[in-house]
Amino acid sequence: MTTLTGAQGEPGHVDGLARQARFSAPAGVAVASDGRVFVADTGNHRIRCITPGGVVSTYAGAETPRDGAGRFVGGYRDGPAAQAQFCYPVGLAVDERGVLYVADAGNHSIRRISPGGHVSTLPTSGAGELKTPTELALAPGNRIWVADTPQGTLWVGPRGGPLNQWPAPEGSQSFAAPAGIAVLGKGSARPAVYVADAANHCLWRVQGDELTLVAGEQDPRSSGWQDGRGDRAQFSSPVGLASAPSGDLYVADFGNNCLRQVTFGGEHGEAD
Repeated sequence: MTTLTGAQGEPGHVDGLARQARFSAPAGVAVASDGRVFVADTGNHRIRCITPGGVVSTYAGAETPRDGAGRFVGGYRDGPAAQAQFCYPVGLAVDERGVLYVADAGNHSIRRISPGGHVSTLPTSGAGELKTPTELALAPGNRIWVADTPQGTLWVGPRGGPLNQWPAPEGSQSFAAPAGIAVLGKGSARPAVYVADAANHCLWRVQGDELTLVAGEQDPRSSGWQDGRGDRAQFSSPVGLASAPSGDLYVADFGNNCLRQVTFGGEHGEAD
């Protein structure tokens, strides 16, 4: 493991060569097809970009107001990337055309940054209100899925909006704190969205209008550590998810201080 850019214990906002650059509490990362790495520089309320050659620049976000202690507090403004403002951006995703999507948690919204450098806000519609989006994932059919962790909901819609709250099946179990989201089977007719539920210590699968528990016990008291088949596995506040070309899932098991790998088998895609 090596440090790509930034310096441990030295927060700040400095662009330039990787070793000179400084960040403040970066919380989200996305990699574009051309090798650029986008970073949600949460504490600076900006989106940063690292080129394959190791040069760091501010991709979007202007300076925002400060509090009495001199800390940036964030803001909200659409428009040209250099003038736009964000408030605690967290999750990132970039599509095949280079469009970047930002879970702008402090502004309760999903922001879209075009390759030409224009920032806009995706509209929402229907019942409910997007509260604190933290993670997002892109799916086939020009769809985007969003996890609203504190509210315990998922949102979905076209990548240009509007977003709607995903309606959990009536009488089904529900999320408590969806904190990670990933899509598997992007080339199939029925791609599946997987969700890490941090408060219930489990993993869910959303496929069409079906919600299925695939690993863990879906119980706030079930925190633990156990490898094995999905119905026997235990997690402790799983938060991050990533899908692999192999069809496996990787889970950041926050409370257990480890990374877990989930493979799927069986006719119904059970977690092994």
